[in-house]
Amino acid sequence: MVQSHVLHKNGSQFPLNAAGYTSVKVGIVEAAATGRLIFTEYFEAIEHFFEYGKEIIAYSEQADLIKKIRFFLQYPAEAEAIGWQDKKMC
Repeated sequence: MVQSHVLHKNGSQFPLNAAGYTSVKVGIVEAAATGRLIFTEYFEAIEHFFEYGKEIIAYSEQADLIKKIRFFLQYPAEAEAIGWQDKKMC
């Protein structure tokens, strides 16, 4: 039976994987510090750190990613605003 583990620190909850570590990709946090728009495949653990659609863009498959890239190429100000939200989080 798999148990769900949560680390509580300073009032925050951070999900832990079976090895006892959070399962958020460090590269996403590093990329957020640059202030650029980030696309990532959807995964639930990131929602503890970033808000999808406001601070980070998720996609479910290649066609979804292409659609979202095209959208943000048409609306660069929106892409820049989301990128700056990332940077403020870091």
